[in-house]
Amino acid sequence: TMVQRLAYRAKNTDNLRGVHALCALEVSNGSASFRECHVSSDAGIGVKVISCASPSFFKCRFSFSKQEGIFFGDGATGLVEDCQLFSCTGANLHIETGADPIIHRCKIYESWSCGVRVTDKGKGLLIENQIFSC
Repeated sequence: TMVQRLAYRAKNTDNLRGVHALCALEVSNGSASFRECHVSSDAGIGVKVISCASPSFFKCRFSFSKQEGIFFGDGATGLVEDCQLFSCTGANLHIETGADPIIHRCKIYESWSCGVRVTDKGKGLLIENQIFSC
């Protein structure tokens, strides 16, 4: 499945965290490709990738989320390439619980928390990224 040039936005006031948090877009047990999309979430997480999902994001923007811009957890993998992750209240990118994504040539900046957070046996390969002003 290929999704191109869409904006995903979620609005809510619940305050759940991690795998249980509300989000604008959730990828679970899938492998869709997203190109030139913009994701933000007042509900919590911009994109939640869980349950061994393996999506690809190319030239997307993840910004202004109440929590993380992208959350990888529960053994998820995937590719985030030539994207911008910025201005999220939580980490712009959070990897945990055995997730192992590839983050390539992204700009990660202006987080209210931290640019990248890896916890609870999270992994990941970060290649040629710019991480600044976090």
